[in-house]
Amino acid sequence: MLNCAFETELKINSHDCDYNGVLRPSGYMRYLQECANLQVESGGFGYDDCLKKNCAFILSRVSLSVHQPLFPGDRVLCRTAPCQSKGVTFYRNSELYKNGRPVAELSSSWALVQISDKKLLTVEEAGLPFPTVPFQETDVPLRFRIPKDLAFRDFGSFYVGYSVCDRNRHMNNTRYPDLFCDKLPLEGKRLRELSVSYRTEAPLGETLSLFAAEEEGVWFLRCFRRSDGQLCAEGRLVFENL
Repeated sequence: MLNCAFETELKINSHDCDYNGVLRPSGYMRYLQECANLQVESGGFGYDDCLKKNCAFILSRVSLSVHQPLFPGDRVLCRTAPCQSKGVTFYRNSELYKNGRPVAELSSSWALVQISDKKLLTVEEAGLPFPTVPFQETDVPLRFRIPKDLAFRDFGSFYVGYSVCDRNRHMNNTRYPDLFCDKLPLEGKRLRELSVSYRTEAPLGETLSLFAAEEEGVWFLRCFRRSDGQLCAEGRLVFENL
C-alpha cells in the first residue's frame, strides 16, 4: 500500500461498465485520475489553477495491472501519490482497493507544459507541494516494444467528436482504451494488462485511423491522425476469461 497517499472512496457506476458487466478499461483510469485530480486541486494545482499559471499536465505513458474485475455498485478505495521524479518527467502511482484488497495498480508519467510556448517545465520549476514516494512500476511495463515483424490490420476510422473530447478540445487520454477495445473480440473477457504511450494529441474534428495486431494473446494497437499521418497513441492490451 502506498505511503503518504491521498485517498477517496468511490462507487462503481453502472454506466462505466461494459456488455460483460465489468468495469471498462477506461473506467479504471478515470476513477484513479479523479482521485489524483482531487489531490492536486487540494494543493493549488488543479486544472483551473494550472491555467492561471500558464501550464497544463499532459499524460505521456500509463500502465495498468488489473488483478480482479470490478462490477456495478462495488465500493472501492482509491489511493494515489506523486512519486520521486526528476527532469521533465513527473511520475505517479495509484491503486484501487476493494474490501481491503488491491484490485488494480496504475503507474503513469506526466509532463508539465507551459501553454504559451510549449516549454516543458522541470520538477524543480513546478515546485509541487506534495510529499512523494519512490516510483514503482506495476508488473505491466510502462514502456513497451512492438515487435517489428507484426502484420497490422486496418481496423477502420474514428471521428474525434463531442463525446470523447475534454476542455482542451482534444480526445481525452482515458478515451483511448475504449477506442482500442471497440473492435476487439471481448465477449466473456476482462482486462488484465494495459499500457498506452501517448504521442500526439487528437484534436476535435480530426479523424483517426486505427490498426491492430495480435501475438500470443497480446494485442498491439496504433492510431494515426488522417490529416497529417502523425501517430497519436499506441497501446498494448492483454485480456483473460471472466
